[in-house]
Amino acid sequence: MRANKVAGRVCLLFVLLPAFFSAAGCKTAADFSAPLSGRYVTASVGIKNYEIIGPVYAESTEIHTIGFFGIVRKVEGSKITYYDLMQQAAFLQADDIIDVRIDMSVTGKRVRVFTYTGKAVAVKYVDNTRAAPENEIPEGADFLNR
Repeated sequence: MRANKVAGRVCLLFVLLPAFFSAAGCKTAADFSAPLSGRYVTASVGIKNYEIIGPVYAESTEIHTIGFFGIVRKVEGSKITYYDLMQQAAFLQADDIIDVRIDMSVTGKRVRVFTYTGKAVAVKYVDNTRAAPENEIPEGADFLNR
């Protein structure tokens, strides 16, 4: 009888111990989730002078065929990338794009159709810098003459 109790406790230990260690590693300090619909991911860039050329758009469709147990069997089509929007901006002879937004909609169950719509603003950089003459004191630097 005592041997059965010990064996039962040892089995319980072998079942609970791996479950404890696997659950202990589940929480991370950083949030790596993708932005939800309507949110923006922002990045700081250097300041450059530009003029707006116009809006650019790109659309794409990706079809996932779902098999047994929800496993994706076949993927056709493609997603929208930064490069797709840059190609559209190149047709307008723009240098870059800003205010990029990519929206996604999903329809279907067994055959899921992902529709991606990309929008951005095409810009052309301008050079508004001028060299100051040697005898001109830059604004805000008049304290040097005091």
